[in-house]
Amino acid sequence: MVISPYSVIEEDGGARTAGPGDTAIRFKHNFWGNDSDGTALAIMPFISLPTGASGISADRIEGGFILPFAMELPAGFSLGLMAELDFVWNDDGTAYDLDFVHTAVLGHDLVGDLAGFVEYVGAASSDSETDYRATANLGLTLGLGPDVQLDGGVELGLTEAADDLRVYLGMTVRF
Repeated sequence: MVISPYSVIEEDGGARTAGPGDTAIRFKHNFWGNDSDGTALAIMPFISLPTGASGISADRIEGGFILPFAMELPAGFSLGLMAELDFVWNDDGTAYDLDFVHTAVLGHDLVGDLAGFVEYVGAASSDSETDYRATANLGLTLGLGPDVQLDGGVELGLTEAADDLRVYLGMTVRF
């Protein structure tokens, strides 16, 4: 389950919207690998429920599939690749569009359970009026045990359609 307890959106014109975001329910099936050295591949179908505040929520049920791949590299580095198909309600409020999201992340342990990462994220839409969005992300993760991780970072827009800057903090709990 992915819960967004509080989000703040600030537009260029000064408009500000704040409140809880939508809630996503996900399931992960590993084809191979998981918490060991080597490689891992999984599929994660998900559904997002419109539980968020006005102006933050999608106001519709959305969903999709995530295909994450992980690989240990030499010298303590790790590589993650992901492809994702999202069925999202379009901005016109008339139909669902298909978004294709893809990422590549390079990580490295820093000290103890603290690690750093750099990531490229791209998103293309089946909506011909939506431009390609790309960001570069930099961040840190901190393991708090085998099933809990804190993460935070910055997301920097690389294309005109991407948000200029996003700062995030999060926590992952594995069940």
